[in-house]
Amino acid sequence: KKYIAQYNSHSVRQDAIECFHLIESFAVDKGYLGEDPRISPAKKVTNKKKRKKENKYFQKGFNKKTLEQVCTTAISLIHRFFFQPLMIILMSITGLRRKEACILKKKHIVWKTEVIEDEEGDKHTVYGLIKLPPSVSKTETEQFIIITDPVRKILKRIEAMGDYTLSDTLGHTRVKPFDFYKSPKFQWLFPSSKINREKLFDAEYRNGDATRLKTDRNCWKAIKEKLGLEHCTSKMLRK
Repeated sequence: KKYIAQYNSHSVRQDAIECFHLIESFAVDKGYLGEDPRISPAKKVTNKKKRKKENKYFQKGFNKKTLEQVCTTAISLIHRFFFQPLMIILMSITGLRRKEACILKKKHIVWKTEVIEDEEGDKHTVYGLIKLPPSVSKTETEQFIIITDPVRKILKRIEAMGDYTLSDTLGHTRVKPFDFYKSPKFQWLFPSSKINREKLFDAEYRNGDATRLKTDRNCWKAIKEKLGLEHCTSKMLRK
């Protein structure tokens, strides 16, 4: 019991119990346990599945009005959190998961303007695809998101962050903290705001996890405070 208790996985615990059964059977066949062997101790061990704790966001989502407020508030926070609000808006209109969005690369955005026809015969202009290779998609299968006009607008806003400027308290000094973003050598769609610019010439650093956004938690916390919401997280965008 103590041995299998160290494993959290129900299937791993079951495999361990089966191994003890096999060892016991082998010992009985070889006569190592005498003429009247005892019942295998492994048969006395139960392997019940642990109850999963219900996620506090289970079946919680935003209604249309609140979602619009979330996106509007996110836009107002760009000066504080830079790419985090833009990632939240993209997730809200595409259904992207946070883990997927964080590892998206610029090359996954494929621009191609064309007119498509839906099942009812209505025509719509689309602007390409966001491709999700197996390395990005949670399902580990190739998927894609059609770039509709709302998606196009937020992607263009993300692209424009390369020209985003900051001023000092007097409004005199203007700097572009993300001018490196315009370089085709920088691969991430959502860069970190804590990049060491002096190391960007190092390809290993530039293409590593240290230069990409890893969370949107701080922006969600600010949105929650501004709107006075009890629950507020990217997990609620897909409900």
